[in-house]
This record gives sequence, structure tokens and C-alpha cells, in this order.
Amino acid sequence: MPVVTGENLPQSKPEEFTIRVKVGEKGQADRVFVVGADSRGAMYGVGRLLRELKCSRGEIKLGAALNVWSSPEYPARGHELGYRARANSYDAWSKEQYEQYIREQVVFGMNTVQGIPFQDKRTNALMQYSREEMNRTIGKICAKYDLDYWVWTPVEFSLTDEKLRQAELVKHETFYKSTPRLDAVFVPGGDPGENPPELVLPFME
Repeated sequence: MPVVTGENLPQSKPEEFTIRVKVGEKGQADRVFVVGADSRGAMYGVGRLLRELKCSRGEIKLGAALNVWSSPEYPARGHELGYRARANSYDAWSKEQYEQYIREQVVFGMNTVQGIPFQDKRTNALMQYSREEMNRTIGKICAKYDLDYWVWTPVEFSLTDEKLRQAELVKHETFYKSTPRLDAVFVPGGDPGENPPELVLPFME
């Protein structure tokens, strides 16, 4: 059964989708329609369709009565993927494995990835790439699948130190220019870091 994607829904909320099965008449093939309110809706609709399929050796089935309408309960559905030595698993992954993992999360409705580009400078022998290269790669993957890319960037020194402050700003600017997608930057005031708001807010600006 061919899958047909579309762009219009009676509803207009972001990321909504419907799935309809149209049974063919008089020798016509059955058809499945996956219709998203936007490109993300179509993508999540296809993910839901994949989860509805009944697969066995040499056969894939889908119930003719399938009639789905779905709208996200939460606008942000994310996963933190900080490529660093303390990850315990995905620090050893290749770029292709990262993309597969993120793509599989999309099948279940993920729309946000949060990276940790700077914090924790340790590396280990399992890491196949530099952190800078993998941070760029994650940004590329998010751009490819239209996922939000957030970063968590704590400041672990006193912002009263002007030399360290300027070096940190240069590091941020270099990263921002290198990534093909960036939707949000979170600079915590603590845990880690001990800077008060009157120092953190101007730094963020």
C-alpha cells in the first residue's frame, strides 16, 4: 500500500497528523494517507504508521479500520545527548550511529535534542571524534530532521574574571558559527556555577 503525505488538516496545531486507510474498490489498491499539519506532523505521522504495522517474515499488515488523529500534548519533547567521556555508551558511537539513534527517537515523537558542547573537558579512548566535530554533526542531524537543537552551557568560573569571561564568549561565538542549527542556549546560574544574575544576564546578552 503506497503512503501518501499531505500538508492540510482540519486542525492547525503544529505537529498534528492524521492517518487514514482507504480500502480500494473494484480491483483498486488500498491506500494509506499520512497527512501532517506541517512537515514535522507528516514525519511523526509516518513514525506512528511504522509503529502500527504488524510485521512478520515476508509480510507486513495494517488494519483497514485504522483511523488516527494525534496532536502533541507537550510542545517540547527532548533528549539530552552530551557527547563527552561520562556518557557510558554513546561516547563510543560513530556519526552514523548518532543519526540512527536520533532518527529512531523521532519515530516516537522527539522534537528536541539538547547538547552539552563545553562542560566536562575529559575525553577517553572510545571517542572517535573531537567534541567540536561531534557537536557540529549533531547540529547537522537536527537540521536534517527539522529538530530543535538546544545547548546547555554552564559557566564554571567567576564572571568577574574578565580574561576568562572574554575567552568563554569567544568559545560560544566559535561554536554558534560552526553549527548549522541552534534554537536555544541555556546558561544556568548554578549547578554548576556560582554566578549571580547580575553577572549571568549581561554575559548571556
